[in-house]
Amino acid sequence: MTQPLVIILEGADRTGKGTFVETLRRIAKTPKLVHLHSTKPPILNVSPYTAVNSQNYKDWSNKHYSNVVNNINTLIKTNDIIILDRSYLGEYVYGPLYRFTNYTKTEMRNFELDNPLPRNTVLVYLTDSAENLIARDDGKSHTDDLNNKVKELKLFKTVIDNSIISNKLIIDWSTEDFTPEVLESYINYILSLNKETNYDYQ
Repeated sequence: MTQPLVIILEGADRTGKGTFVETLRRIAKTPKLVHLHSTKPPILNVSPYTAVNSQNYKDWSNKHYSNVVNNINTLIKTNDIIILDRSYLGEYVYGPLYRFTNYTKTEMRNFELDNPLPRNTVLVYLTDSAENLIARDDGKSHTDDLNNKVKELKLFKTVIDNSIISNKLIIDWSTEDFTPEVLESYINYILSLNKETNYDYQ
């Protein structure tokens, strides 16, 4: 029996998240697929972010992503696949690096415990070398500085490792070819997960 599936899609800019979503749509062939995309929150209308307003930003961010999780737990009851393209996990990377908003491992763990995702959740982390990401930069990334990109990737790894989501799939394009065939094989594997496991979901 096919069970509904939640996919949390994370990774630095230019790691192929958009291509992943497009390919998954084509392979899944279900009208009951919801794609949620989180962008930089329009909080405080202050640029750049400063240490003065960082706590206000953190409070807003926690409330925002709590609402996102609640929305997922509602949508999963009437849809086959929910894709969350960027999540609170990405905020634990970009907040400290660009928005003066530091998070401890305990804060992250408490958020996940207080805002549980359905058990049928798969965390997909797309990554690549910092050099490759800089080479593919389109001017819309958080940074085009190599040192900052290295910091992003290092912090992403820490955040992904610390997440309590049990089903994790790491796709590292620096170790294999970024081809349609390889991407399709990963997506077919992910889709097979919801055909074999009897999940309890909220």
